[in-house]
Amino acid sequence: MSLQRPLLDPVFILRFWREALDGSGKARWRVQIRNINTGRRDVVDDVQDAFTIVTANLNAAEGEHEHSEEPRTGTPGDDFDDKSLC
Repeated sequence: MSLQRPLLDPVFILRFWREALDGSGKARWRVQIRNINTGRRDVVDDVQDAFTIVTANLNAAEGEHEHSEEPRTGTPGDDFDDKSLC
């Protein structure tokens, strides 16, 4: 039986809220991004910036994942490989 490595999937929590601009009555979206894997927290002023941060983190994690994992068999989304069935 082979040892299973823990999943290293990036996990993010995004919190959205509206915040007034300088008492003008206009509001904008603010977003807090929490990266559960690293404990990092960011606050940005719009939704697009939030997804830019998440995208950059996912791309970085994908690069690390490609270099550290053995080739897998099966279809995307499977949580096991053929060797675990032996």
